[in-house]
Amino acid sequence: MYDEKRYAVRPKIEEGEALTSYLFRLAEANGTSFLGIIHTINTQDYLKIYSKRYYHLDLIPYRQVDVSLLESLLCMSHDELLSHTYYPAVAKIYDNPLDEIDDISFQLSLLIETKKRKFCRKCLLENRGYKLIWQIKDIEICKIHNIPIESVCRNCGKIQPFTREQMMIPSCVFCTYPLRFGHEDCVVKEVQQEFSIQLKIYEVWERLLRSKGAISSRIDDFNLQQTLALKMLYLSQSQENKYRMSRIKYLTKGEIKFLRRLIRGEDPKYHSIIGILIRFFLKSNYSIDEFQKVDVSKEFIQSMLEDQQKTERGPCFTPWCQYKGTTTTMFEYIQYKKANVTHHTSSICTSCFVSYGYDRKNGEWGEIGNTINLVSDIILPLLEVGVSRNKMGQMLAEISIHKINIIIGYMYNQNLIPKDYKFLSNLKLQTEEGLVNKFKILRKHVGGFRYKMVTIANKLFGWSALEYYIYYYTSEVQMYLIHNERKEEKEPRVHKDLDQKLVEYQEICKLEKKTFSSKDFYESYGVSHGVLGCYNLFDEVAAAREKQNEQLKSDEIQFYWSKAREYTEKKLNEEQPFNCESVYAAIGKRRKWLKENSPDFAEWIHQQVDVSKRQQAEIQLHQAKKKIKETIKQLVENDINVSKTNIAKYSGINMWGQIELGMYYHSLIENLGEGENSDAG
Repeated sequence: MYDEKRYAVRPKIEEGEALTSYLFRLAEANGTSFLGIIHTINTQDYLKIYSKRYYHLDLIPYRQVDVSLLESLLCMSHDELLSHTYYPAVAKIYDNPLDEIDDISFQLSLLIETKKRKFCRKCLLENRGYKLIWQIKDIEICKIHNIPIESVCRNCGKIQPFTREQMMIPSCVFCTYPLRFGHEDCVVKEVQQEFSIQLKIYEVWERLLRSKGAISSRIDDFNLQQTLALKMLYLSQSQENKYRMSRIKYLTKGEIKFLRRLIRGEDPKYHSIIGILIRFFLKSNYSIDEFQKVDVSKEFIQSMLEDQQKTERGPCFTPWCQYKGTTTTMFEYIQYKKANVTHHTSSICTSCFVSYGYDRKNGEWGEIGNTINLVSDIILPLLEVGVSRNKMGQMLAEISIHKINIIIGYMYNQNLIPKDYKFLSNLKLQTEEGLVNKFKILRKHVGGFRYKMVTIANKLFGWSALEYYIYYYTSEVQMYLIHNERKEEKEPRVHKDLDQKLVEYQEICKLEKKTFSSKDFYESYGVSHGVLGCYNLFDEVAAAREKQNEQLKSDEIQFYWSKAREYTEKKLNEEQPFNCESVYAAIGKRRKWLKENSPDFAEWIHQQVDVSKRQQAEIQLHQAKKKIKETIKQLVENDINVSKTNIAKYSGINMWGQIELGMYYHSLIENLGEGENSDAG
């Protein structure tokens, strides 16, 4: 009973209003604060609830508050209270949400805006509450008014935080400008298709948040998440009975991998089942009702559970390889990155040097590329009938002369060139010593790029393109390339006296009064960023820049000090008053900057202001004395009694309590009395 009476005034909660929004309005109606309500309902079993965690009230309130107590305070049923949070959507996807509350909260936070408050201005004009659905990141348009969902004040341009006291009245937390006001509405001029996507997002989320019951019954012994994963994969593959990854639509490779791990009971990471489900509905044409009714075939489930990526290397199929049909010479080619796009378990036969792997589409072991076909069916038959390379280039429009040279260079080393082929009889190949070393030199110039090596090989060694490929496909060079695939780092050029160059550059910057720039240093001395790293000179560069910055700051302070001296001396000479603010304005710097960068300078300005004050006090005292003397003279001439009261009356100067003026007055009176006595004598 005590709890029910604690908040006696309970404003009506708006349909779809976020729980945090309503609690602010409840606090206002009962003359308390939102923080006071939070302290009342916070269980502190999990963590003390701070402002950065308030969004958990809208996600899954069980995490940090006593839901039963909150129901009692608000006089709401359990279901009604939770309908103003994202919990109903969670309950449709997880069997036991409270058992995975941390993971679910994290997954929801990826989809929900938790740092800023979003709103529709026109909706706020009609109702005071902030809707729960506005916080969804994908929601960008109010479907009622067809205007953008905003999060920025139109007056000051600042983003509105997720929670703050101004939620009681929808106004900006920074300038108090009403959020429901603004300039002329910019109605969304999107194409119909884009607006329809927003409507689809609304439809999916409203169904998840407002409908009762799960969006799917569980399949056999699978839990609810696994069931949803099975249905998404099944529908993405057009309800085929056998799982085939290459046939899946609507889902990315990462999402497919996540769902497969989820189905198999493995530990899935990096994705949100809620996010994948929502994106699936948006990309596909399936409605939630269709999704709910679909039955996944037993064959599909079985193929999904049995499908495991093969990792055992298959045999060599090259017809001319002496190890054909065996795996004896198969070497795992992990660094064959280009092939890894279309195949996995990439391997190469170290006898015939043909690459193999499992095709990612059909899962079958086979050749990567088409070397076997080019040799057996195209180039070899032409060589056997004596067709020259140039003629081949004319005959085979789809194959370049460069590719023909590659194949012939390969065939030469595999002893596949017919002995009577006359067009290679003039090729005078010399016994090249140290071939591997020469290819190491080529790689230092261009890395592992085979095509780029051709030009460099011609310049350095005088090889033609055909000669290059003949040497390239020799056994020793191929074995070197296979086992040393990674690009070797180039040795940096030797740069002498780099320390001296840094000092020299500093002096140039000082003389030319320019800022020390690493980029300018690199360009001026031909020194790359990598060379500085090689010689461990980054600290020296940073120190040089810091030293220059200190010098520049010192010069800057001296400049401002000279301006301040000039200004204060002028004012003192002209006997014009000034204060600290006027000095700051004259030099163009604020007090905070001066105190941080030159405390002595800031103190000196205060001292000069004190000098100005004393000067002005002296001037005012002198003027007052002059006025008093003139007033006494007038009083005497008009035969009016000379007194402090009459002087104050006729001069406007009150001498009471002013010692120096009082003493001056008495000295004038004494002089006046002596003058009268002198006249009488």
